[in-house]
Amino acid sequence: MKQYETTIVLDAGVEESLIESEIEKINQIIKENGGKIADVERWGVRRFAYELKKRHQGYYIHIRFLGSGSTPDKLVRHYRMDENILRFMTVVSQIEAVEAKTIEKEDSVEESVPEAEIDGSEVKATADTEPITEEKEIADEAPPSAQDNEAGETIESETKPSEEETKE
Repeated sequence: MKQYETTIVLDAGVEESLIESEIEKINQIIKENGGKIADVERWGVRRFAYELKKRHQGYYIHIRFLGSGSTPDKLVRHYRMDENILRFMTVVSQIEAVEAKTIEKEDSVEESVPEAEIDGSEVKATADTEPITEEKEIADEAPPSAQDNEAGETIESETKPSEEETKE
């Protein structure tokens, strides 16, 4: 079973009893296909960014559920037949996959840097690592005509004299 998320937008003028019956219909479709609802979020009435089927607002409902691969197809069939549903979207939830990848990444970072001492949120480097310096970046930003002498002062290189100076 995979974890899915579906979001539907109902007409904003719909009564509360009709919203409840829509949620029950969706719950029934999911249960008939061997799934179960994990969470139902009612986002409420929100204004659209643009006009949608001659409407400016809609009632949003977001549902997370576990289901088989055929469940989203059956939900889409139901959504298309229902006149009160203006828009819908069902996707495979990536939350569990992202959390698992994050944990694996953290484990691999700790394994790849055994010489570093991890102290809370700080990482103390050993002598084997090079400190990060910004001197190179600053030196690269200096204009090509400028050079530093031994004392660290910038010396401008001589430029060609202007036409006025050559006439004198």
